[in-house]
Amino acid sequence: MHGKRVKKGQNLRAKVCVLRNILKNLFRAPSFYAILKEKKKGGIAIKVCCFTGHRTLPTSGRLALVQTLDKTVEYLIGEGFTEFRAGGALGFDMLAALRVLSAREKHPEIKLHLILPCRDQAKRWREGEQLLWQDIVDRADSVQFLYDTYKAGCMHARNRALVDGSDLCIAYITRHEGGTFYTCSYAQQNGVPILNLAKK
Repeated sequence: MHGKRVKKGQNLRAKVCVLRNILKNLFRAPSFYAILKEKKKGGIAIKVCCFTGHRTLPTSGRLALVQTLDKTVEYLIGEGFTEFRAGGALGFDMLAALRVLSAREKHPEIKLHLILPCRDQAKRWREGEQLLWQDIVDRADSVQFLYDTYKAGCMHARNRALVDGSDLCIAYITRHEGGTFYTCSYAQQNGVPILNLAKK
C-alpha cells in the first residue's frame, strides 16, 4: 500500500513537471496531454480546465500575460479541451474568462462555465468592475451560484467546485497564501495538474 502511494505521488509530480514546461514548448509537444485523464459525456471525451489567480496583477507585463493566456487556451482547444471554468473574481479570473470568450468567437464549440460563490459577489466593487462582471455573466454558457448571498466559507467552496471534475488547473500564483494558494493546494491534493503562468 505504501509503495502505491509513492508511485501515485511520483506520477503527479511528473505531470506537473511536464505541464510547467508547456510555455517553453507550447507548439512542439503534441502528445504531452496523453497523460491527462478524460471524462465521457454522451460518449464524447470531455476535457475540463479551470482557472485560478490573484486579484491583483502586475501592470507591467499585462499584455504578455494576455498573449500567454491566448496561446495556452488555443493550445488546449487543439488538444480537445472544450470546457473552461472561472470563478468570477477580479484580476486573473476575469482576464481568463474574457480570453475564453474571445477564443469562443473562433471556436464556438468551447464553453465558458462560471462557478460563482454568491449572487452578490460584485456588490462592493466599483461600478466599472460590476459592469464587467455582469457582462461576463451574461455571455457565459452557464452560471452556477453556490449561495444567494455572501457567507463565510463561500469563496473556498467556489474554489473547490472549480477544481472538482477538472483535468487541468491554469493558475497565476506568485505567493504561498490566499485563495489562489488554497485552490492550487486543493488541486494538488486531488491529483489535478497545475500550470502556473507566472513561471516562464
